Amino acid sequence: MSEPKSTYTKEEFWAELNDLGEEEVRVRLFVSKQWGDVGQKYELTHIWLKSQEDKRVLEASSKRDARELETLAIAKRANKISIAAIVITAIFAIVAIFLQK
Repeated sequence: MSEPKSTYTKEEFWAELNDLGEEEVRVRLFVSKQWGDVGQKYELTHIWLKSQEDKRVLEASSKRDARELETLAIAKRANKISIAAIVITAIFAIVAIFLQK
């Protein structure tokens, strides 16, 4: 079995965290205290977890924005349809009035 690497870059460590996944990282950080309570890996792990949360928030925001745009497009189409219905109704009313004479 190879010995753990004593030097690493942020990118290498974050790649390791990405491979583990957020749930496993949380277990290792908070339950098993694998990276201790202080130090560079501890701090980098917290920063990585915050970045994962930020990604979720951004994705949720993007999805919400897309839903809002779709809702707006549907509302605009509905308004056009209702205006067309009003115009058609007015035309029929005018025709009906002239046909009664």
